[in-house]
Amino acid sequence: MSNGLTPLFELDVIEKVLVTLCERSKNSNGLEPRSLYEYASALKLTVKRRGLTEEAEKLAKLISRLPVLIEGAKASEQMSPKTKAWCRNLIQNEVKTEIFKTQHLQYAAKAQAALEMATLEKIDLGAFVKDPASLALSTEEVRIAKRLLRQARMFGTCAAFAAIAIDVAPFRKSNILRDLNMDGHPQTFFDHRSDPVNPHFVIHIPNELLKNGKAMTARWQHMPPFPISEAHHRRDAFNILSFYLACIRPLFGGSTESSLLFPAIEVVGEELVFQTFDSWLAECSDEIGLPLTSHNFRHGLCSIEINEDPSCFPQLETITGDTERVLRRNYTFIDAEKRALDFQETRYRRRANRSQWSREIRGASE
Repeated sequence: MSNGLTPLFELDVIEKVLVTLCERSKNSNGLEPRSLYEYASALKLTVKRRGLTEEAEKLAKLISRLPVLIEGAKASEQMSPKTKAWCRNLIQNEVKTEIFKTQHLQYAAKAQAALEMATLEKIDLGAFVKDPASLALSTEEVRIAKRLLRQARMFGTCAAFAAIAIDVAPFRKSNILRDLNMDGHPQTFFDHRSDPVNPHFVIHIPNELLKNGKAMTARWQHMPPFPISEAHHRRDAFNILSFYLACIRPLFGGSTESSLLFPAIEVVGEELVFQTFDSWLAECSDEIGLPLTSHNFRHGLCSIEINEDPSCFPQLETITGDTERVLRRNYTFIDAEKRALDFQETRYRRRANRSQWSREIRGASE
């Protein structure tokens, strides 16, 4: 036994633990190389911040030398096989592609239906949120109110989130739920619906809030402001966000305590709990026939765009903040497979029209 944590980070102990974990990674119950690399990297950062310089250097050497950790480092820079399979399945299925593109519209319709049902049941959901007892509802009416309130919140939130991720830019979950702020500093969500000439919203997230913000700053790159108006391609996002702000957000207790676009359910000045959103998105997406996570928005959008236009990498660089090199590395499988299919189709057409002999052979074999 040892007192405190420091003895656990002796140089020989660090090496023994990591070597053992790497060996166990070959077993069915062992950690994946990616997970081991992330663990070792987090541990290195932790001991460095605690002033254990020698221990941090030891971890850095092990990360650069142990084959499993080297494999994990490479895996962390690439799309996982599971995500790649999801993207491939998405772009190869026209129905799923269409569902992905229109899911925010479907979520909004279901949220609207919940509100309309509450009206038919003569239940004021806004008043129910503030003080359920004031409505003097029966036990059955309370059960109905809770169900409709959950549906309105769940589908309405997913509609607004998806409208941003699909029609504006595929920001990460933390940027949308935690950083979209309608007031304070830094303000990132601007409501200009009162503009008499051009009612609109603007989303502008500075580099310091982005996961890849430091790298973007180093190469003099910043995310541009994203306007959302009633004009053309962003009309759906504008309408859904307007609906969310007017009808859904007031159903959250945190809406009176926070200026965040997505406030907590409870009466606290915090963002919506990530786990709550994750469970809602899983349920909503499953209901429309395309189960996904927030992580899939970014990959799904990029996959669809590259599949439809292989030359769109500069545009994707602008809306994701990732470099074209990183994007090509992650999505090269889409471009390569599409080019292979296109090449096969071109060769088939040339062969089919080459001569009477090839047409006769094909006819005989069919």
